Amino acid sequence: MRKGLYISFIALAVLALTGTASAYDPLGLNLPDDPVTLRITSLGGDAYINVQLSNIDAGYDIENGEYPGWCVDADDVIYYPVNYNSCTLFSSYDDAVPNYVAVDDWDRINYIVNQFRDGEYPDATYQEIQAAIWYFTPRDHEVSQYVADAGWTINEGIYQDIVDDADTNGDGFFPGYNDVVGIVCDNGQCVQVVFVELIFTPVPEFPVLAVPVGLLVGMVGVVAMVKGRESGQS
Repeated sequence: MRKGLYISFIALAVLALTGTASAYDPLGLNLPDDPVTLRITSLGGDAYINVQLSNIDAGYDIENGEYPGWCVDADDVIYYPVNYNSCTLFSSYDDAVPNYVAVDDWDRINYIVNQFRDGEYPDATYQEIQAAIWYFTPRDHEVSQYVADAGWTINEGIYQDIVDDADTNGDGFFPGYNDVVGIVCDNGQCVQVVFVELIFTPVPEFPVLAVPVGLLVGMVGVVAMVKGRESGQS
């Protein structure tokens, strides 16, 4: 009987451990499954766009509020200030993103934004950062055409340095705690895909909290089994 209880305790601990793995996103971000509302409030400043997210319930790793954002789809349009009420949020590292929002170089894009926020590109404006992001996204034209369409004059040397840095050092970049992670905002096909910057400080979900609980339960089971054996031998 005690052996059976011991096995049950160990099984609980193992389930707690395996429950922490995310089905798609290696970061394990807790994002809402239901659509939220996206509204671009302005352009420029510290990012290409400023994005307001709303209708997000409490308890997720992302909250209602304003976020700096960037474009990863220069061949489609998104209007502002317009409410997009069917916006689905994905981690940029999530394999579940639809094909029309998929980007192969999310590691390099996340690297660029993190380097920018860490002050590694002190002379760069948001225009050079956005141009470098476009370089690593699927597109129909050269980056220079999108820059011209936006009416920008960018520093080509700074832009190229950012691209070269990301090419050399951004492969396989993975955000750590307190780094920036891009959250993809999917408003449907034919609407420009954008992403917002989220500081990676995930809220523990039940499976994460279950790990120490499961381990503790397992340890209690071992102690109980040992004590039971000792009392049986006396």
